[in-house]
Amino acid sequence: MYMYLEEKKMKLKKIISMMLAVAVAAGICASCGKKAEDDGKVTLSIGGWPSNEGDWLDTMNKYKEDFEAENPNITIKPDTWGFDLKTFYPKAESGLLPDTFDTPFTEFKKLTDGDYVEDVTEALKKTGFYDNMNTRLRDEICSKDGKIYAFPRKAYALGVNINLKLWNEAGLLEADGTPKQPKTWEELAEFAQIIKEKTGKPGFTLCTTNNCGGWFFTNIAWSYGVDFMEQQKDGTWKATFDTPEAVEALQFIKDLKWKYNCVPSNNLIDQEEALKLLATYQTGMILDGPRDTINKYEMDTMDYGMIPLPAGPKRHVALYGGELRCCSKGTTLAQQEAAYNWLAFIGTNYELSDDAKARSEANYQKNAADKVPIGVKALSIWNENAESLKFRNEMIDKYTNMSPNGVRLYNESLYDSSIELQAEEPACCQDLYGLLDTIIQTVYTDKDADCAALIKQANEDFQKNFLDKLDQ
Repeated sequence: MYMYLEEKKMKLKKIISMMLAVAVAAGICASCGKKAEDDGKVTLSIGGWPSNEGDWLDTMNKYKEDFEAENPNITIKPDTWGFDLKTFYPKAESGLLPDTFDTPFTEFKKLTDGDYVEDVTEALKKTGFYDNMNTRLRDEICSKDGKIYAFPRKAYALGVNINLKLWNEAGLLEADGTPKQPKTWEELAEFAQIIKEKTGKPGFTLCTTNNCGGWFFTNIAWSYGVDFMEQQKDGTWKATFDTPEAVEALQFIKDLKWKYNCVPSNNLIDQEEALKLLATYQTGMILDGPRDTINKYEMDTMDYGMIPLPAGPKRHVALYGGELRCCSKGTTLAQQEAAYNWLAFIGTNYELSDDAKARSEANYQKNAADKVPIGVKALSIWNENAESLKFRNEMIDKYTNMSPNGVRLYNESLYDSSIELQAEEPACCQDLYGLLDTIIQTVYTDKDADCAALIKQANEDFQKNFLDKLDQ
């Protein structure tokens, strides 16, 4: 998961706007590139361009050269800015955003509510993307009021990342190497306890800091039947998680420490530290989406596996997330079409040219050589009949360097309609995660912590300090 700072309050935005008004009036934005040239030529600035010398920068520069040769009316303007909320608002208010950029699913509401991105429905239809998109992602993640404001670059479902070596030592693999699947959260805790007893390593690691613990806790709580908030008829939001179900979910977290004794002694663990523990054989499992950076810890990719999340008492649900490609406010239809034609050129398309297939396969070959794990499949951004989906799965099967049975259950779960997929909470989610981080840390450090009192206080704080201030 990518973790970002929460949205600046409206008052701060107004201050930024006033500070930048003079610069805008002075004509700084005269060259922002938001209009196609009168002679039919289009300049398109693309955010997230590699800033460091190396193979990836060389690859992107070659893509640019070849794309411009095939599309002489389009000029690509690299922009190394990558999305983060600390710099987003100054750029947005001054009109200095790249014409197209990537953002996490979580930020879509902020961008559309703030009128920072363009409606790209027509461009998606003209390029053929619209009719071939995964309709669930298109309608649930990329849409507002019936219009499309983003395109999903990639999507994933949360799962259990496991260390197959430790699972094998604990006797939790079938004869063919398939991990045994915990049916419930309590059974997952029991598996973690077995790993601790058999290997001496904590069986399960849950993040507790940098909003990551709260992020994962919402998924666990959903499965217990928790609704964290609801929108009122007047458009305001009400916190709704002061419930027995939320208390029960938090009690499960507390039991991991004090009943099952299966978590690390360190109570302050962020997302990267959890991955490091898994990849250095210091824990049996973590919650996360598929991670492709275990190679920096030199983990054997054959020891990296994934299984679906277990079910809760009320629901079997998995959080889904990913990245969206947006076009900033003021971009023209021609620029938007160019943005999606660029994606198609570099391999993000429902159909692929022979050149695109060759470039894509070259990337798989490089990743295999670099020991990036290949074998876990992601949620498709296209419908199931898309040529590119079939090709990608062929490449994964061809270049897999993971145990096929070690990831089989997770891959199959992506097409299991009995597992619900749910997007992140719609309002102030990062603030909510921060509050939930705190109560997770509390139940990990205090054996006598009152789960009901903690949930009640968190619900009140979320309402008073964040939801009530949304429109101020």
